[in-house]
Amino acid sequence: SYSTVLADDNPTHHQLSYSTVLADDNPTRCWLSYSNVLADDNPIHYRLSYSTVLAGDNPTHHRLSYSTVLADDNPNHYRVSYSTVLADDNPTRYWLSYSTALADDNPELFHCPSRRQSN
Repeated sequence: SYSTVLADDNPTHHQLSYSTVLADDNPTRCWLSYSNVLADDNPIHYRLSYSTVLAGDNPTHHRLSYSTVLADDNPNHYRVSYSTVLADDNPTRYWLSYSTALADDNPELFHCPSRRQSN
């Protein structure tokens, strides 16, 4: 499925989504979504997300997400997150996250936590 919606009062405001689902009995099945939303009052304010999920019974199954948000009053203020998870039954599985946020009053101030777990 694929859909796009433009706001009545602001043609630059839209929501975009895309999703794909394969059959449960197919270990390669996945769910894919992508969305982008622009704020009514600030076209540079948006949230971007991307995720993929493969079947639980497939040891290569994982969940991937990515998002970005720009602040209304400061285009340099944003938060970025990225995470990947591989299946528990796969010894190469890991959990990875990355985020960055720039402060409104100091574009050089940021926080970046990172975590990695493996078996």
